[in-house]
Amino acid sequence: MFKKILVPIDDSVNALCAAQFAISIAKGCGATVIGLYVARPLDLHFRGHKMNPDSTVYNSQVDTAACQANAAFALVEATAKQQRVAFHTSIVIDECPAPAIVRACRSINADLLVMGSHSCSGVKDRLPGITTQEILVRIGATPSIVLGHDAQALAQIGAK
Repeated sequence: MFKKILVPIDDSVNALCAAQFAISIAKGCGATVIGLYVARPLDLHFRGHKMNPDSTVYNSQVDTAACQANAAFALVEATAKQQRVAFHTSIVIDECPAPAIVRACRSINADLLVMGSHSCSGVKDRLPGITTQEILVRIGATPSIVLGHDAQALAQIGAK
């Protein structure tokens, strides 16, 4: 059924729940889960000018992003290992997460995209965030699962 499941991961509860849900799907069909962390280089600009990629400050920001990514990956990797599911990681530095996620999905030929949506409060809790909407419009025929408001409950159901 599914061989490669892509999960965009950050330190949000919904993203981590989506990863847990993806692991439960992968366990059921023998798939590999690929965790993708998109680091937005907001700190890599100064007054509208990009920093030199060879600068010490730039490299420090890249190192910080890698540490944040690895911290998020560690939480997911522990669950994947416990469930005996193959888990691989990828870190991408990009201004816009949505196109980066779509490119990653296409480049690895993902069979499924599972993501947690960052939503607002109130009525908007039931609607996907703008980044999620952009991904869903661009992703094409790749099946996608979006966990939002009830991410924790769905992840627990998937884990059973």
